[in-house]
Amino acid sequence: MNESDRMRNFTDLMASNKRLCKLVNNNRLFQKIESSLHQTLPVFLVAHTGLLAFENGILLIRVDNSNWAGKIRFYLPQLTQDLKKTYYFKGLKTIKVKIGPRYVAEIKTGKTRRKALPINAKKSLLETAESIQDPSLKKALNSLARH
Repeated sequence: MNESDRMRNFTDLMASNKRLCKLVNNNRLFQKIESSLHQTLPVFLVAHTGLLAFENGILLIRVDNSNWAGKIRFYLPQLTQDLKKTYYFKGLKTIKVKIGPRYVAEIKTGKTRRKALPINAKKSLLETAESIQDPSLKKALNSLARH
C-alpha cells in the first residue's frame, strides 16, 4: 500500500467516523494552543511546562515540580498580558498552575517525545550565532536552532 492509498483510507475513515474526526480535530487544536503557550513562555520554562486545559477563560498549566511552579508563578502577570494578545487566549481570565508528570505515555512506555523549539528561541539562537566570531560556536548555535 503506497502513501496515496493510506491517505485515502485515512480520509475515508475520518469521513465515516464522526467521533474519530472530532477527536483528531480536538487534538490538532490542543497542539496549536499548546504551541502558542510555549511560544509565549520564557524559553527556560518551555521544557518544564505543558497545557492541561483551557476552558471558560481559565488556563491550566502543568509544571514538572514545585521549583518550576514557583518560577512560572513569578511570570504569571506578564504571561497573562502576553497570552491575551494571542489568537487562542483572547478570552483568558486567569492562569492556574498544577504540578504533575510530563507525559503519562512516557511513564508507562519509557518513550520520550521530542518537542519543537519555540519560534522565539530559534530566533534568539540565530541572532546570537550571527554575532559570534568563533566558527565552531556559530555552527553549533545554528545547528541547535534547526532542531
